[in-house]
Amino acid sequence: MTCGGAFTKGGLAAFGPDRMKVHTTAHVVIAGAGIVGVSSAIWLQRAGHEVTLVDRMDGALRTSYGNSDVLAAGAILPVPVPGLARKLPKMLLSRNEPLFLQWRYLPRLLPFLLKYLSFARADHVVHSARALSYLLSDSHAQHQSLAKATGAERFISDEDFCFGYATEASYLADAPGRTLRRAHGYEIEALDGVAYAARDPLYSTQFTKVVCYKNSGRISDPGAYLATLLAHFQAEGGRVLAAQIDDIEVQDGIYKTLITDQGPVAGDHIVWPWGLGRARWQKSLGSSAWLWRASVAITLSCTIPAPCPKRP
Repeated sequence: MTCGGAFTKGGLAAFGPDRMKVHTTAHVVIAGAGIVGVSSAIWLQRAGHEVTLVDRMDGALRTSYGNSDVLAAGAILPVPVPGLARKLPKMLLSRNEPLFLQWRYLPRLLPFLLKYLSFARADHVVHSARALSYLLSDSHAQHQSLAKATGAERFISDEDFCFGYATEASYLADAPGRTLRRAHGYEIEALDGVAYAARDPLYSTQFTKVVCYKNSGRISDPGAYLATLLAHFQAEGGRVLAAQIDDIEVQDGIYKTLITDQGPVAGDHIVWPWGLGRARWQKSLGSSAWLWRASVAITLSCTIPAPCPKRP
């Protein structure tokens, strides 16, 4: 890979546990025990810090339970790309397109939408791909490093990440994306539909072309993977506090204390992996980001699934 530097050689674990140890330990409080919170907790713990995870712990392992299981290293192209504005009318009016809008929110959404579409430019696509490649190019290796010696290794497998094209025209239309990925060092294998059907009969007639991105990965059970990592964190001395976070206290411009229904939880540092998905955090975190009502994602789990593809 051209991006990611030393991280392509095995994530943070490539530096070795001795080099990760710090001379001055700190008490780090992490808000949320999803995959980002737990991953942060394990690496901080390995570096020698005292870590406390704060989460309600009342769901099926938080939203990470419903995450997709694909480690899509090649997913470096942003959604706003040249030509997106021309496609919006069809996407909004067709029931078969992946876009839904509650029309009464359009007046409030319009300022954001115009700003969003302004990024549908070739130069922004190149910029985003460069940044995302640095973050994602070694995602498989990073998860292997995270899961090492935790018992969660068994959930990670080496898989191709495949895109199927129903027509030759759709395959050719996506050529700029493949060119950009190759420029960032991604290994790509292009197959015709017949050749791919020999690998996976489930798609014997659906695709004219299939493009496979190498060095990707898959997590067979995201919920069990997260649960195993969390159990390892606790077994190594990490603390998990089941509490509702109500606010965050700022001291001299530094986030120091989480205000919870179990009382205040203070630390030398606060890690906040939630983003700004809730309007009530904006004032405390000093953000002026404009939020609007969003749809709720729904995860469906099939206990007796139909035939499944061999690769994601």
